[in-house]
Amino acid sequence: MPRPPLSHLEYAAEIVAGYERQLARDPDDEESGLGLEMARWWQRLLQMERPPSEEVNRLHLALYAKRREMGGRWFDLSGRVERWKRELNAPSDGTPTRR
Repeated sequence: MPRPPLSHLEYAAEIVAGYERQLARDPDDEESGLGLEMARWWQRLLQMERPPSEEVNRLHLALYAKRREMGGRWFDLSGRVERWKRELNAPSDGTPTRR
């Protein structure tokens, strides 16, 4: 039976957990470190009823500064999120899921 859709907060928690798992496997993965930082901020903003604009601006500035620090590269969050969603929705019997 498929899992019910995740709420925004649950989804944010799953993304944080995915980045934490990736960093546990490869502690030097800069993109996962940045993604974890971004996901934790996102999670914190979702927990606020009305996030202050200063907090949202701080997140954007921090991400921009990190991007410049990484030589202008931008990280690809979408592929990792899709992989984690597949892992979350995988049947418990070990049957592979379709891509």
